Amino acid sequence: MTSTAPSGWTRTAAALQQHWIKCCAAGDRAENFFPHAGLSPRRSRLFAAAACRRIWPLLTDQRSREAVELAERYADGQASVGELADARAASAAAAYAHEWESQAAELGVEI
Repeated sequence: MTSTAPSGWTRTAAALQQHWIKCCAAGDRAENFFPHAGLSPRRSRLFAAAACRRIWPLLTDQRSREAVELAERYADGQASVGELADARAASAAAAYAHEWESQAAELGVEI
């Protein structure tokens, strides 16, 4: 699978997965959103997931919902970094798909 971002660059699913694994391994995720809040990485992740749950009806693509659920499991040690990376890549693909559909609709183009 290859995704094409609106700006024209492409990335394979494997490249997206490797990017997320690298970010996760570096700890560059939820715990860095609120560095001065004194929250543990687990609590930061659960806080971010709770925020997503507040807008659950807006997450219309199942891939996005599954990413939130998997992030909650990851925070509790019930999912691996690889699974988290897969879910993040899938939710990013869902976001790109939504963006493309929105832009196409504005232009009157059928995808």
